[in-house]
Amino acid sequence: MTSPLPLPHHQLLARTKALLNPGEYTSMATAVLVTGRTQSRIRHMGDDDTLPSRLAGKRTRAYRTSALVRDAYRNGRLLLPDVLRTASGQKLDETDLAHALTTHQAGTWYTLSRRGFMPPDWPSWSAWYAGRKERARALLAEEQRQYSHEAESLAARGLTRRRLWCPDQPLNVFGQYQALRPQLLAEADADVRVLPGRKLAHMEMHDPFPDLEVLPDAVYVRRYTAIGARDGATRITNPDLVATTHDLLGRLYTTHASLLKGSPDERLKVPA
Repeated sequence: MTSPLPLPHHQLLARTKALLNPGEYTSMATAVLVTGRTQSRIRHMGDDDTLPSRLAGKRTRAYRTSALVRDAYRNGRLLLPDVLRTASGQKLDETDLAHALTTHQAGTWYTLSRRGFMPPDWPSWSAWYAGRKERARALLAEEQRQYSHEAESLAARGLTRRRLWCPDQPLNVFGQYQALRPQLLAEADADVRVLPGRKLAHMEMHDPFPDLEVLPDAVYVRRYTAIGARDGATRITNPDLVATTHDLLGRLYTTHASLLKGSPDERLKVPA
């Protein structure tokens, strides 16, 4: 990948939004937005098959989305998750991160949980992995009381927390374990929704979307050790980048994510 080109944050946001679950092929307008090329150049690339396309009507063509993203990357046009992964900021350990998240006053707090690899060394996970699912559920249920207490504390501070769980499909053993936590959160009246991982596919050609904590004045990009343990976060305070990330998470939460519904067994199936 070449060095990133300067790009106004509103354009970065628009390009990233355009790639939310657009399908295998997409329109000329999206092709122009994603690549930064002119319509004439895109037509030429489609004609010589540099950019795979297909007829989308008598006079219009659609262009392969994955090819558009690759062309954009070749020209250094990154997407929002790429910028967040590489942005400079203050390094916080777990203690300082917890303090920052638990003392903020008012606004909307988004949590994006994308990580689905390197399971944590938690007692509930150990029980689940060992096949002791009832014990795992009992341990997780103890957390439910903490969720209810947190909801009361946040309401008193004027802060609304919205959680997005973004797993891959089909769920592996760890994913099935992870699915229990959103269930318990929902039952504790927390704001939690599920975003299928496929909706981020075109943004993850190089690396997965980072796990995020997004507050009105800062974005916290979570860090992990080589063995998957939490290792604090990078605190980003660039106002434009914070506002852009907050806007994208709001879009994901309100437009692309689904509520958890049905019985506990049905909830293990991620909404399409």
